[in-house]
Amino acid sequence: MRKILVTLAVTLLSSLTQAAIPDMKFRRLDTRDGLSNSQVICTMQDSKGYVWIGTPYGLNRYDGYRVKTFYSDPRDTTSLRSNYVDGIFEAGDGRLWLKQGMSYSIFNPATEKCDRHPERWFEAHGILGG
Repeated sequence: MRKILVTLAVTLLSSLTQAAIPDMKFRRLDTRDGLSNSQVICTMQDSKGYVWIGTPYGLNRYDGYRVKTFYSDPRDTTSLRSNYVDGIFEAGDGRLWLKQGMSYSIFNPATEKCDRHPERWFEAHGILGG
């Protein structure tokens, strides 16, 4: 009797779990789709649903259909500090803090511009460094 109850409970939980999870489809995403590099170092989904992908050669934004890539340009001070992105963190205001080796940058997805000097943010918020 106990074995039948356990089997029934497992079957019921299994069917409830499958009903709660919508059908998920996964498709391979690689350089042929616009990804800047096939080596992915980090990923993060932001509050708007975009998937951000850090690689050794750029920051990538995936909207479910297309990849848009952001690179470093030494002539443009509002581009990434470097192409190497090994950490992505979303702040409460929607900006992305990018870990780039031993440095950080702040990327604004709304303007698609990057602030290479996060120390300005700390100073503006009264946070003093040592």
